[in-house]
Amino acid sequence: FRVGVDTGGTFTDLIVIGDDGRLLRRKTLSTPDDFSRGILQALTDVFKEYGLTGADLDAFIHGTTVATNAILEGKGPPIGLLTTNGFADVLEIGRGGWGADVHNLKWLKPAPLVPRALRLEIDERIAARGEVLRAPDRGQLKRELEQLRAAGIKNVAVCLMNSYVNPAHEKLVQAVGEEAFPGMTICPSTDVLGEAREFERTSTTVINTYLMPVVDHYLDQLQKALVSVGYKGNVLVMQSNGGLMSADLARRRPVNIVESGPAAGVLAACYLAQQTGERNLIAFDMGGTTAKASLIEDGKPFESAEYHVGGG
Repeated sequence: FRVGVDTGGTFTDLIVIGDDGRLLRRKTLSTPDDFSRGILQALTDVFKEYGLTGADLDAFIHGTTVATNAILEGKGPPIGLLTTNGFADVLEIGRGGWGADVHNLKWLKPAPLVPRALRLEIDERIAARGEVLRAPDRGQLKRELEQLRAAGIKNVAVCLMNSYVNPAHEKLVQAVGEEAFPGMTICPSTDVLGEAREFERTSTTVINTYLMPVVDHYLDQLQKALVSVGYKGNVLVMQSNGGLMSADLARRRPVNIVESGPAAGVLAACYLAQQTGERNLIAFDMGGTTAKASLIEDGKPFESAEYHVGGG
């Protein structure tokens, strides 16, 4: 048997598919204080009704909006950001334009996930082709990290200019931080999005860092709940691109599971399009916290390399 579970802010939906073609379903209320309780309740109900145990399960595939809702509801812990000297305001500056909202006189720009006081600058620079123009001073790195630690920060995003070409300085920051401040999580941008364009790389790394403790705690609770009912296999999590990743990787790259549940819905809509012969559709997913829509053209989902959610 294989299990598929989608957890939203209001409902938890579970299906169990057997090799014999059986399709078992259960819908329960989500439990926001500990989402694993809602999943465990749905799973236990199915086990009791059909005489199954955790040992009967071969796979557990999970889609969730936990990451998305954590951003929109501001449920993540405070985090810090270390960046190159002169680039602490890149989260505010962004790309300058905000689409139709730029003409809205009442529009309020979303607040960045990292307050200005927790964005610190490092005196370093790498050239566009990767040459080291100015190496960082280990003493300054320790002082900056100590300042963040004193402010109660345990998770720090690191996004240095041109690090996607040469990640040496970001790796040095990570090494110094992990050596001098055990228990502090350092998240280099090159581990998250090793691409050009500093705003996109910085904002994505900030979101990843913000979500790491949230998703780590969530998956820890989920895996303990599954072990309690006898399931000892892998937990696979849907990614926002429709693929799957291990729970361990999702802990390190939680930004990849933003909108994982809705992405699964889009793939299901594509399957239905193929089955019904309808090639062009709009897939709409209404949840208790957010609503999502996707275009399906000629049987395939419309894909985008950029996505905006919450603050920067």
